[in-house]
Amino acid sequence: MKIDRSIKETLKVDAKGNCERAKIIYVISEASNSGDAVELARLSAPEKLGSARKNSVTVTDSPGGGIFEVAVDYLISRTSAVSSPDKKSGDRFWSCSIQDKKNRKFEAYSTKKYKISADRDLDPGNMLNWNGHSGAFSKSGSVDVISPEFTETCIAVFKKSAITASFLKKIANIVGKVNNSTFHHWAAGEVLFTGMSQGEVYENSAGQSLCDITFNFSIRPNETRTVGDKKIDLPGWDYIWFLPTPDNTGIQMAYVSQVYQRTDYSKLGL
Repeated sequence: MKIDRSIKETLKVDAKGNCERAKIIYVISEASNSGDAVELARLSAPEKLGSARKNSVTVTDSPGGGIFEVAVDYLISRTSAVSSPDKKSGDRFWSCSIQDKKNRKFEAYSTKKYKISADRDLDPGNMLNWNGHSGAFSKSGSVDVISPEFTETCIAVFKKSAITASFLKKIANIVGKVNNSTFHHWAAGEVLFTGMSQGEVYENSAGQSLCDITFNFSIRPNETRTVGDKKIDLPGWDYIWFLPTPDNTGIQMAYVSQVYQRTDYSKLGL
């Protein structure tokens, strides 16, 4: 495999010039699968950028031909998990975050009409920025809206001896996959594993060499959509799309496509 550091990078610093958040993009070529690409980027990226620690490693693009674009994110930890002599292998510390995320919305929930100078009633339905035409000439736009973004983090205490190459490869192969059964109070289909990072090695009071492993997850709750007179179950990380009628005035079919592989999260050992 070959790895190149892209110029597409972002960096956020605080008022004192310390790094709070950063992203490094790598381009991996001649990779046999995404797991190998993620693992190479994880090993190649520095552990820290300023005070920000390596937080997650994810595939952001895979055009084919063994080429993968992999993002390495750095973040100042939201969770205080200071090395302690009282900690032991098997301890787990969970934390959660709900932040705002900008999304693009193509339909409104409802629309009020006000006739200004039109000589007839022009009804856009729930379309946004409609051009006033129907059928094949109809066009509409979109608007940026804010929606909640759920994330959860688990800091797990492992024996240093357990962090083997086979363990790391197993974890890397779960990155970018969705839970196939209930996981930490979230239903199947709602959790996406976005990566892990390893802390420094320390000893507890029993003389064991331990390290903290931070596991990162993005959450998208399952929902039920109403399309026409049909109620459609939409797993959180699946994609819903529609086939319009020939005249573009309605919907013939709705489809729910699974775009992330499902896997058994018990492999994470959490």
